[in-house]
Amino acid sequence: MTMRTLVVILACTAALAAPAGAAASVVLVNLTSPVHHGDAALLVARVTGATPRCSIAAFHKGRAWHAKGLTPRRPSAGIVTWAWQTGSVAGRWRIVVSCGSAGSLTTTLAVT
Repeated sequence: MTMRTLVVILACTAALAAPAGAAASVVLVNLTSPVHHGDAALLVARVTGATPRCSIAAFHKGRAWHAKGLTPRRPSAGIVTWAWQTGSVAGRWRIVVSCGSAGSLTTTLAVT
């Protein structure tokens, strides 16, 4: 096999693996909301494109909140999940998921 043939095969394979117009994205699949304070919340997101490491952050009244379980993760089969205890503070929480070049999503968790 010549070098030119190998390059053509690799180019065709890459074109088939990444359909034209396919954009990377992060989309919310599920969020347990509302959730009672102290109970577990679950967030599930679908990540398309590259499989970067994704991070999650929770904010209440502009302040970041750190909880066990809110650690960076890599998607598996395009899905990334987090589960964490909500704590004792009720209200509306802004949740931000960031997945590098795939993008990010922002949603709201209601804690009652």
